[in-house]
Amino acid sequence: MSKDILIGTYKIFRKMGAGQDEILPETHLTSDLFFDDTDRTCLLFFMESRFKIDVPDQEAAKMETINDVLEIVEKHKAALLN
Repeated sequence: MSKDILIGTYKIFRKMGAGQDEILPETHLTSDLFFDDTDRTCLLFFMESRFKIDVPDQEAAKMETINDVLEIVEKHKAALLN
């Protein structure tokens, strides 16, 4: 995983109000960060904007943890390079 993806994702979650100690790969978006549908939509917007990627809605719906977010960003960034 690139440093750019890790730092960028960290900054997104901080912007969305997550505490520094809450931003861990296993952190669950709903049960730990209390994200609702609006928060998830904002997260997707920030991800797509910051990393210049396009994540399909059905794939975004599968994001449950911060690790899921990292993996989706990494997958779509890699697809751009190919």
